[in-house]
Amino acid sequence: MVSSADDARHLALNVARTLVERGREEDAVSLLSAWAAVGPDDAIAQSLLVEARRLNPHAKIAELAFERLAGLSARNKLLDAAIARFARVEVERLAAELAPPMRAPITTNLTHRDASYRIQTEDLGTDEARVVTDLFTEDGRLAKRVERSYAESIQAGADLDARVRELMNGQHLETTLALRDGLLDGLLDGGAGESVDKPLAPPAPAPERIAHRRDAPSPAPEPTAPTEGALPLRFRLHVLRSPDPNCPAVLRGQGDDVLLGSGGDIALPGDRF
Repeated sequence: MVSSADDARHLALNVARTLVERGREEDAVSLLSAWAAVGPDDAIAQSLLVEARRLNPHAKIAELAFERLAGLSARNKLLDAAIARFARVEVERLAAELAPPMRAPITTNLTHRDASYRIQTEDLGTDEARVVTDLFTEDGRLAKRVERSYAESIQAGADLDARVRELMNGQHLETTLALRDGLLDGLLDGGAGESVDKPLAPPAPAPERIAHRRDAPSPAPEPTAPTEGALPLRFRLHVLRSPDPNCPAVLRGQGDDVLLGSGGDIALPGDRF
């Protein structure tokens, strides 16, 4: 349930956009005009009217809503009927009916430092407008939770399905890489879970962890300070899979122009191109 008049008008705008996607453009114009007419003449009301006129520049009901908002007319049967039809309870019902189904959770099971972990990312739905990623230990304990809100995307009328899917995939990969690269070892050793609403630090695995994970015969050398005239480090590639078991876990790109491939600046062991 929406909590304020402004929230209700934002919801009406989003419902109208969904109605258009479902081929119900006339209903969308009526809904927009009704909610523009019942509130104050502010930025939200103007947005509702602009959207209604964009959908149908010659819509009589949008013209009536403009006149009422400007104080040029009081009552009209067409506009009053739309206001009665698209009351708040009906807008909330339409929002629930038209909302995209909750996305299937993403689950990954992996082993780190000889222990098993499960990472699960799920969408809590538009009522809560949050994506949550949980990291569980092998005994089922919640070790870490990462959650982010997508409420702003709802208010902005963004492509919600694409935005939520992007958020789920990115947040899941972020947590998976953080576990794999040892960024959560301190947390796991301490045994205390936490919840954050900000990105994790960029993955930067320690050389000794790379050697352990890849079963390399000897630890990778510590990075050295750049020498005078050396090209600046622009990016790191974290190798998730490779046909060569001795492939480094991290490949570093230096300089502004970097060519990948067997004849380039960064060769990928085991790959033919």
